[in-house]
This record gives sequence, structure tokens and C-alpha cells, in this order.
Amino acid sequence: MISVGQITPLSFPTLEVNKEGKIAVGTTIKNCGLTATCKENEFAAHVYTGKDNNDEPKICVDGKYVIAKGINDAGRGLNVVVVSNGKEVIRTGHFDTWKDDSTNLEIFLENLEDNVIIIVVSFDEASLKLSQHSKTLFFDLGSATIQNLKYRDVWVFVGQKGIQGFSPYEEISYAGFGSTYAPLIDKRMCVPQA
Repeated sequence: MISVGQITPLSFPTLEVNKEGKIAVGTTIKNCGLTATCKENEFAAHVYTGKDNNDEPKICVDGKYVIAKGINDAGRGLNVVVVSNGKEVIRTGHFDTWKDDSTNLEIFLENLEDNVIIIVVSFDEASLKLSQHSKTLFFDLGSATIQNLKYRDVWVFVGQKGIQGFSPYEEISYAGFGSTYAPLIDKRMCVPQA
């Protein structure tokens, strides 16, 4: 018999995903703070990355903050909201891709329903353990810049399962050298539905 050392059980990070009925709603604000009203086939959205690791990320959908401090596990890494064709938030997820590998994120993305809209906001640091496979999945959802995400850069993205080409709703802000934080991203927009 060959000794291979001590066998230890596998441990996986907990999956922080909230589904319909368990999605908390924080502050409500008309049109997510947009001055103009969105068209009937659009919904209002606000994405905010935070200015440093003490300023929490935010995602507002159709007037309701569903990612914010203390709301739906918002935190370091990638914060994700999935919106149905009926403008309803059907799922939220938080993936700490600084601390944990991105396997759970990959499973989350691979199981998206056709035509759903995905909204993503990075916070603090999201690139360290973000796999190439995760980046490819975001590319397939319409991301043109996820490949460029580096240490402490911030990224916001609105994509869609089944999109052809790239999403016009994406921005990356670069941290530069050292351990400084990237300039924050704070965007309000009307997101069209398929």
C-alpha cells in the first residue's frame, strides 16, 4: 500500500444566493433616482461600486435597492442580481472571488434562464480568484471588459443570457499601481427588456 498522506474532507464555501420570496428589499426610490421615467419596455437601474472597502455596493432595480449594506449579503467580490422579463428580481447572489474560488459563481451563471438580465457590481476586490471560465461566461452574457479586471479595479455590467454582441451597459474603473482603490462607478440607467 502506498501512503498518500492524511485524507481530509473537502469543504466548499457556502453559496450565498437568494431566490424569489427570500429576496430582501432595502430603500425604495422612484426610478432608482433617475430624473426621467423609463419607457414601458425598460426598467430603471442604479449601480454603485463604493469608493473603498468601507463603502458598500448598491444595486437598485425598478425603484428597489436589492443589493446594499445589510441587504442580500452585499459584500466583497461580485454582487449579482437576475431580473426576469417581467422586471422582477428573481435571484441575487454574492460571490467573494477574493477569498473563494469562483466555482459557485460559474454554477450560478451556467444555470441562468434564457433572456434574463443580469446586473453585476464588483466591490473592494473581485479579481484574485475569478477564473478564466467565469470570465468566459460573462463574455457570453455580453461583457467586453471582464478580461481586463485586475486587483482592486471596479466593474459594473448589465448583460443578458442570449445577447448577440456586447452590452452597452458596462464600465470598468482601474485602480492603477499599489493598493489604491479604483475611482468609484455610480450609474443610473434605463435597461431595455428583450
